[in-house]
Amino acid sequence: MGDINMEALFYDYNGAYDLSKMSFKAQVVNDKDEVFMQAEVPNITQKMSVSFSSDNLKMGDYYIQGILTDQQTGEIVSKKEWKLRKREKDYRPAVYLDEYNRLIKDGNPHFLMQMYNSSAYDDFVEDVIGTPIKTMSHYGFGWWLNGDKYTEMLKKMRNNGLQIRLTLLTFVYSNLSQKEARELVTEQADIRPLVESIIKKYKDDPVLQGYYLFDEANPIRYGEEIRWLNEICANADIDRPTVGVTDNMYRYGIFTKSVDIMGVDPYPIKGTGSDDIAQVGRYVRQIKEDFPNRPVFVVLQGFHWKSNAAYIRPPSEEELRNTMIQAICEGAQGLEWFSYREIKNDTEKPFSQWWREAITLYKEAEMFSPIILSVEPAPHYEVKGGGDWLNITSRRHEGKSYIFTANNIKDYNSAILKVEGAKSVKELYSGQTYKVDDEGWFEVDFNPLGINVFEIEQDDYLSPEAELLSFGITGNKNSYIVYDNGDEIQLNISNETTMVSYGAKISDKAKLFINGGESELAGEISLDGIEEITVRVVSEDSRFYTERVYRINRL
Repeated sequence: MGDINMEALFYDYNGAYDLSKMSFKAQVVNDKDEVFMQAEVPNITQKMSVSFSSDNLKMGDYYIQGILTDQQTGEIVSKKEWKLRKREKDYRPAVYLDEYNRLIKDGNPHFLMQMYNSSAYDDFVEDVIGTPIKTMSHYGFGWWLNGDKYTEMLKKMRNNGLQIRLTLLTFVYSNLSQKEARELVTEQADIRPLVESIIKKYKDDPVLQGYYLFDEANPIRYGEEIRWLNEICANADIDRPTVGVTDNMYRYGIFTKSVDIMGVDPYPIKGTGSDDIAQVGRYVRQIKEDFPNRPVFVVLQGFHWKSNAAYIRPPSEEELRNTMIQAICEGAQGLEWFSYREIKNDTEKPFSQWWREAITLYKEAEMFSPIILSVEPAPHYEVKGGGDWLNITSRRHEGKSYIFTANNIKDYNSAILKVEGAKSVKELYSGQTYKVDDEGWFEVDFNPLGINVFEIEQDDYLSPEAELLSFGITGNKNSYIVYDNGDEIQLNISNETTMVSYGAKISDKAKLFINGGESELAGEISLDGIEEITVRVVSEDSRFYTERVYRINRL
């Protein structure tokens, strides 16, 4: 089946390159550049994809390459490669991503509970012991550069199940921002052995959560160096995740292979009537699109930005809760509070008040995390009267259904929600119950910035999910490149090809149909007498489907 999948996106940089004069080749090679599988086309389009099967590859490390060539001169215009690691089927790192893109730690789905800190650490550790917060995140050298100074602090963290990130973000050669980094690195080649030595020293320490590779870095300017740093970390320690945080959305794929986990840190709350608090949900939704198949978390604006005159006051607990639920509705799998040190040093709002608010939110997230991370088929819902003001998602967990909502504006709103087969509806924050009609409709009035978590007693139902997660068409040694122009998908096949293999991933409990016939998730397709391949995924309840049509282009 097609378990090695590449999407290739091409940009002409405002006409600097003439894409009509380029050809493209994708191939799987080893470290000696021996080619195992290949696919190529004489012309390119802006978005293309290709799949290969690893069935005939031995266990080991390989590379998938994308090569863009000038048709006339044969000059290679661009060549990029990414490492592939083939391991036994049951192999898992200590921390890994499962097939649902959840972070798995200690064998269980893991909702990230992090808080940012800087400089001194002892008071942080004392305060977080016994709370849901489990990781100290930061971007300074601190604890590992001056390790002897923090021996007791690290011991206390280990004894209480706490972890800390190891910061490597300053080891980007084109941006050696800290004096200590410039002293350790004098040329690009210094970075690999330095990073490897740091990781070797700490990778077996249970206090280590993972590696922090960038903070609000421009992925266009620094992306290739960050990807290289990420690969150094993966080679040195595959058992710990890499992490980055961005404050800007760029475009689909720009962060690919840069980190394992991504955070976003919008800070929209200034204390004015025009605050765009809905920005938080938009940011999370956008990074989920730009950075697919990876967990994301939200950085909560837990401080008063006094150095910026535009910020009149700090966020309220109500505003922070709203942004937390917005992020959860849009797919966030974790929280990070910025910043412990800021609230500890706040001379206006008492730390005791800040801390009570922070821990309250973390406890709420902890309570909801098994529901948020559930992969049971979620119930289908309908909304009348919703709009951009409403963030909403549904879950199913241990026999009950749940709907999370956030009114992301400072006005009253109302909507009518429908969950078929709903018997009763209870809002978990307030305890309020709602009248449900025979079709499953119930009306909700939303307070300004109001959030709700509805617990729903619902009849058993068949899954409404019908997602085509991936579909790859492959050959044996040679494979086939697909043009994806949105409205039309073109599969480029040689004239002599009469049979292709395919592999698909679809929603649990859904069914796969190829050219009208129910099909297994992997198999072969005969091309005799057909001009297109129609792939349809139908939900278990037969009400919903996803369809893609591949028009066959003979080369």
